[in-house]
Amino acid sequence: MLLKSIQLTDFRQFKGQQPPIYFSTDSEKNVTIILGDNGTGKTTLAQAFTWCLYGKTDFRDKLVLCKSTAQEMTPNNEATVKVKLVLKHKGKDYTITREQRYTKSSTGALRPNQAVLSIAHKGDDGQQEFVDDTQTEFQIKKILPEDLARYFFFNGERLDAMKEEIDKGKSSEFGKAVRGILGLGAFQEALAHLKSVIKSYDNSFDSSGDSTIARYKAEIDKHEAEIEKINARLEEISNEETLAHDKCVDLAVKIKENERSQHLAKELERLIAKRKGLETTKTRSISQMFQVFNSKAHDYFSKRLVRDALELLSKADKLDKGIPDIHQRTIEYLIQRGECLCGTHIESGEPGNKAYRNLKDLENYIPPQSVGSEISNFIDQCKLRASNGENLYGDIADKYSVVRDFEGEYANLVSDINAANDTLKDMKDVGELQREKMRQEAYLDELKVESSDLNQKKGRFDNQARPLHN
Repeated sequence: MLLKSIQLTDFRQFKGQQPPIYFSTDSEKNVTIILGDNGTGKTTLAQAFTWCLYGKTDFRDKLVLCKSTAQEMTPNNEATVKVKLVLKHKGKDYTITREQRYTKSSTGALRPNQAVLSIAHKGDDGQQEFVDDTQTEFQIKKILPEDLARYFFFNGERLDAMKEEIDKGKSSEFGKAVRGILGLGAFQEALAHLKSVIKSYDNSFDSSGDSTIARYKAEIDKHEAEIEKINARLEEISNEETLAHDKCVDLAVKIKENERSQHLAKELERLIAKRKGLETTKTRSISQMFQVFNSKAHDYFSKRLVRDALELLSKADKLDKGIPDIHQRTIEYLIQRGECLCGTHIESGEPGNKAYRNLKDLENYIPPQSVGSEISNFIDQCKLRASNGENLYGDIADKYSVVRDFEGEYANLVSDINAANDTLKDMKDVGELQREKMRQEAYLDELKVESSDLNQKKGRFDNQARPLHN
């Protein structure tokens, strides 16, 4: 089998129809290297081969439609995932295509339809011919059996693990696949049948004439049966160790790819807290802005009137001849007492003395009769109002600048949060991956202990059976 090209359409993170990737078919320069950073789709590209050939992937999420395309789909709309693989096998060029249509329901749920596999090749007359739908799976097995595919399409991280498996002779799947592709299955069946015939011949041996031989034979059969059980279990353990080891390798890769998720999750928490703080600051600034306006707007907008009034009333200062904090009741009390605070005698009645007349004149300049005092109080209030409204614009401008700057910073913050969320969607929890890896490693240790115990037990049976054979 010689790969020539592959083309992806809306497969996983590859949105839309991608340009074909062509592989080197030169007899000497026959290596094609694909480079890319983590997360750019190298693993997805490798999985595209197995999905095209066998309809399977190692992804936990079995939906292979591009998520971006899925989000853009409207209800009752359709999108199609397609992988087209061109290869040469036994001198023939084959075009293998697998398509799967996805439909979005009215509720927004994605519904995958049955994937369709088609295989075309050029006939002897040069015309394109299609393999019958009932024969496509069989044709794939002839080109590359699924058991052997995992040794053709794998992640770079799997290379060392695969070498270790083969070196230790633990990969029974690899051996089985190779025997299948080389047509050695019949020889294996023949060897198994031959062993069965030999065992049947041994069992037919008439040992009734010699009780010792019969007893030895029974013990040998018992030991061989136990050894056979042990061997069967050891083979199972070997397969289970291979699977557990594969899972550990895959988990280690996923942990490495997703180790940024913890840091990203903390950064997301910080961004969300900052967004909440911005929202609180904006709400507070708007509230404060209205409070300033409500408390100072009247004074601010009346500044011109107040200024004009103060200018007019500045000429009324001559009317104010009253004594501060002196009221009419005070004057009446002094006249009734007949003596001033300073001890001067007050002679009431007409015409009275000078002190009496001065007090009566003063009544005209004190509240409630004193216009001058009222004007003086009004002037003080006007000045206070003018001063109070002086900083309205500056105070509101300060609060509004916070609100104005909020919009740009908030938009950038929301963009960062959305980007972090999108990244985290495709990441697994590292803690859970670590725990699963530890479980698999513990299981591997258990299998190794069991394998060691079984080998020791098998050795004891061999030692017990060897003298009986002799």
